[in-house]
Order: sequence, then structure tokens, then C-alpha cells
Amino acid sequence: MIRHIGTVVSADGDHAWVECTRGAPCALCPGRGVCEVVTLATNTSVHRLRARARGVFEPGTRVVVGIPPGALVWASLLAYAMPLAGLLAGTALGASAAPALAYPGAALGLTAGIVLATWLGRTRRAGRPVILDTLPS
Repeated sequence: MIRHIGTVVSADGDHAWVECTRGAPCALCPGRGVCEVVTLATNTSVHRLRARARGVFEPGTRVVVGIPPGALVWASLLAYAMPLAGLLAGTALGASAAPALAYPGAALGLTAGIVLATWLGRTRRAGRPVILDTLPS
């Protein structure tokens, strides 16, 4: 499980908005000092994510957020492979109907791939972040 340290910004029901600083998981990783990921991300960039909360969290609470290991692979497939597959399928279908339809088919296939990837990304709940633990202030 990939872990990030963050601060709860707001909470509503069973979800909480958590603000994380990039580079924060390095403190929890057993491979720190060997990995080059820290050179790719700056420690000053901040991003927000919506995590499932098991309990009630007040704004300002420091938490550990976990992201399932397969979530990054799934997100990569959705972001890159699905639009590319749509592009190639649209091009092939358009070209098989008439050579002049290859470009419009490619555009429609790419659009369909992006729409499908967006829909699948929003409906799949297994890869969403979860608040694992709270940290002392």
C-alpha cells in the first residue's frame, strides 16, 4: 500500500478532503535513500485528494492516507491505454469503411476512449484512497 501523510482540510460523512505534500511518503518508505522518486517531485507542491474516512475527523488532523498498489496501474491504463485503444479502433473501423473516414474515425475513437476512461475512473471504488491512521499533532 502506498502511504501519504496529510492534513484533513474538511470532512463530510464518510469522506474527507486531505491535503498532502509531495515527497511525504518517503518518510514511511523502507527504500528511502535508494529511490530516485524524491528528485522528481518537489517537497513544496501540495495536492488535495478525497479519501474514504472510517470515523469522524476534524479539520487539521494529521492522517496517513493509503492508496492500493494496483490503483496506479489501473489509473495508468485508463489514462493512456484506453484512449489509445479507442484511437486505434476508430482509425481501423473508419479506414475499413472508406479511406476518407480514417481521420474522423480516429477522432471519434479517441473521444470515446477518453469518455469511457473517465466513466470507469469515476465508477470504480476499489482504487480510491483510504485514511489508515491518525498521527499525533
